[in-house]
Amino acid sequence: GNPFFIRQLLGQLVRDGALAATRTSEGACWRFDADRAQSLAAADNVLSLLGARIGSLDRSLRQVLEHAACIGPRFDLTTLAAVLPGADAAELPRRLQELIALGLLQSTGDPASCQFIHERIREAALGHVADEERARIHLAIGRLWKEQSERSVFDAVAQLNLGVALVDADQEREQLAMLNARAARQARSLTAYEASLAYAEKA
Repeated sequence: GNPFFIRQLLGQLVRDGALAATRTSEGACWRFDADRAQSLAAADNVLSLLGARIGSLDRSLRQVLEHAACIGPRFDLTTLAAVLPGADAAELPRRLQELIALGLLQSTGDPASCQFIHERIREAALGHVADEERARIHLAIGRLWKEQSERSVFDAVAQLNLGVALVDADQEREQLAMLNARAARQARSLTAYEASLAYAEKA
């Protein structure tokens, strides 16, 4: 079986009260409530289980997870705060601590960044974001990153390309085409020919 799925399933059973530690005259044991566990019967894969768990979170926590997921498996808090709605950005430190306590995120050891504990959690969070909203978030990230000299052109272009459907201004579309051309040249210089071709096709 999938160890990550089993851990998530057992954790959800405990949170739902379907599985609980107890003590009898014979010693410590686990009590299983089949009726309470019935709601998890349809969760036959880790994505559906995580999706249901994320869907049950408070909206403000989901907002943080969804925006973080659009940034990547590891994300910097400056970017996350910049693309979150104002009220959620102000509460970001507390929200992150809650998500870490829930076992969905973990510290990287760098106070300026955080990461998902598993790529499946990130995938499940992305699954809660509507296509247009996801494009909007990617576009906001890309616009921010293209102005940051310390960012790789590949990172900025990847985000902008995911949000290109929402770019209406001709000038911005021309700028994006130029960035893709630049990324294509850099990829070719690194002998990443397949990536170079992909960027060139978008230029």
